[in-house]
Amino acid sequence: MRHLKQGQEYRVYYWNTDKKKWIALVSYTKDNEIELIKNIEGYVAVFVVQPISFNDLISKTNTETIINQLNNLALVEGYSTENGSRVFKPNQPITGAEFAAMQARLLGMIQPGQGRLYEILSTHQPASDDTWSQPYIKQLQSLIPVDYADAPTVTKTQAIGSIVQLQQIIEERTSEKFTGDLYFPKNNIVSRAEASRLILSLIEGFGW
Repeated sequence: MRHLKQGQEYRVYYWNTDKKKWIALVSYTKDNEIELIKNIEGYVAVFVVQPISFNDLISKTNTETIINQLNNLALVEGYSTENGSRVFKPNQPITGAEFAAMQARLLGMIQPGQGRLYEILSTHQPASDDTWSQPYIKQLQSLIPVDYADAPTVTKTQAIGSIVQLQQIIEERTSEKFTGDLYFPKNNIVSRAEASRLILSLIEGFGW
């Protein structure tokens, strides 16, 4: 394997023949050995990427594997710390802006040059950590009434309602059918980890 630059990692992707896209798998690298959480049949490739790592997640736990996959798909964002590292804060309530931004990214509004499955929204380069979520919201509001975008927290009802709308948009614009089950958050105020699990259940329901 090639020598990696600082911050780079090997990540494993598989070729989804139905969607004609490389889809991220949950993978870990140690001493140039790659481990997959779930094996899959078909074409698999290893890419060198420079993902954001979240230092407050325990490796290979259920929460971390979910964030790992969404991180590979450029759907989640963390927080900068004083020492320059990144944390995810999985138990912190997700804000309306953050949840809306995740949904906009799922529709294809991600940074230029990154792979995406659906191309419903245009790409965007976030300006900074403080404003990264804001550019997504205006775009998403043209499709989904994001009435929770300014809220400091998102309720279970708001989260499920908006994800169901998102599911309908994807079905209408891609002629694909959702065949899975949406995850239902356990608490009334949705945490960042719970929101991530809900987003992943939508992704898996479309056959990623």
